[in-house]
Amino acid sequence: MGRILITENSPIQSRQLQIASQKANELSRLHASMGTYHWFARVLKKNIHQFSSGLLLGDSDGYLGRFLYSDKSLREKIDITGIDSMPRPIKWPLPWKWVQTEILEFEVWERYSFIIANWFFYAFDESKIQRIGEKIQSSNAFLLVFSEPYRSYFQRFELWVLHKIGLIRSAYPVVCRAVQAGFYDQEFIQALHLESSKWQISTSSPLLLSQRVVAKRL
Repeated sequence: MGRILITENSPIQSRQLQIASQKANELSRLHASMGTYHWFARVLKKNIHQFSSGLLLGDSDGYLGRFLYSDKSLREKIDITGIDSMPRPIKWPLPWKWVQTEILEFEVWERYSFIIANWFFYAFDESKIQRIGEKIQSSNAFLLVFSEPYRSYFQRFELWVLHKIGLIRSAYPVVCRAVQAGFYDQEFIQALHLESSKWQISTSSPLLLSQRVVAKRL
């Protein structure tokens, strides 16, 4: 089962639908139930030992940024700039910067010590992911923390169960498309070319719809 990307002609056109209020709330609950936001916080606390500036790719609803900013001990260690083609979300913390631009047009990657993203790369085809990966490789980031939809029949069944029990309602088509466009096994790491000797990579079990990747530059 190969990746099925969301196309411009699809009735569900890209990640932009995620900012609709009800869908955004459901997606936030989904990530909260999977422990995604807490996982990002734990990884950053464990690996960042001095004040650092980071880049958050595609937090178009602002929930992850708001969660990280609400953690006082973490807020004292990090400053994050959000970047997306969408306008600054209402939920995004006021003290943190937001850049509205296409990701491939962003040019100041060298300013950031770490890069994070939650369910962002699945919206792109392999050629664009490779180009983003090249920008990441040329950056000064020492830490990458990514969570992406994991594509398998088990995840699709798990999603159907979550839909039946009411955890996901209006956002169900969006999440289905995300899982279909997600990554299986090592596809995501290979697409970004992180398998080189420059990175120490760890991945976690994708039992809850997502594959979690932490990469540290050697």
